[in-house]
Parts: sequence; structure tokens; C-alpha cells
Amino acid sequence: MSPDYEDVVARWWAAVVGVAAYWLLGEDSMAESLYAGVELLPECLQQQQDPLARTVRAAFRAKRAASAFASSRQGSFASVIRLCDIASRQLDDSLTYWSCRQPPQIVLVSGQPKRVSTHNSPK
Repeated sequence: MSPDYEDVVARWWAAVVGVAAYWLLGEDSMAESLYAGVELLPECLQQQQDPLARTVRAAFRAKRAASAFASSRQGSFASVIRLCDIASRQLDDSLTYWSCRQPPQIVLVSGQPKRVSTHNSPK
């Protein structure tokens, strides 16, 4: 690996986690410093069949718009609802994608139940 190598996917997920952490800590100005990194979804994640990264970005946009609207009435309530609807649809797509890809974890048992012997075995 060359020293110039950069993992753009890891950098993007780190920005997402950083924004979420700063939001939870109430450090909105620190979160804002990472917004551009979350908005810039790497091309490889945009082209993936799995919609999870696009879903996370849509949820980020909805939360960001809702925060801006709540704090200073920037934007409109209708635009916040529209972004929430987009994030919701993409979350549904992501959950559907994974539920269709994963084999079921349920084990079906059929036939007669096994009987367990209750008498002592000889020593």
C-alpha cells in the first residue's frame, strides 16, 4: 500500500459516525465541520446495489433540515417532511434488500418429538 492510499469509504463512514456523535453531545458546530464529508457520498457507495449508505445520507439530510428548521426556521416544514419521506422509503428499501439476501435464521423442526429416557443408565 502506498502512503497516498486513502480509503474513501472508511472516511465517509467515519464522518457519519462523527456527525452522529457530535449531535448526541450537542456539539452542533463540530458536527457542521463534518457535513461536507457526509454529503459527498463516494461513487462506489452510490453505485452499490445495497442502499444502506444512500439511506444513511438521506436520514442525515432529514435530520440536518429538521435541526435547521427548529433552530432558526430555515427552510420549510414541508421540505423537512419531504426529506423524512425520502429517508423512510430508502430505509424500507434497505431493509427489504437485506431481508431478501439473508437466508432465514429460523430452524423448522418436523416429525415426531424425540423421547428422552427417564430411567437411570447402568453403571
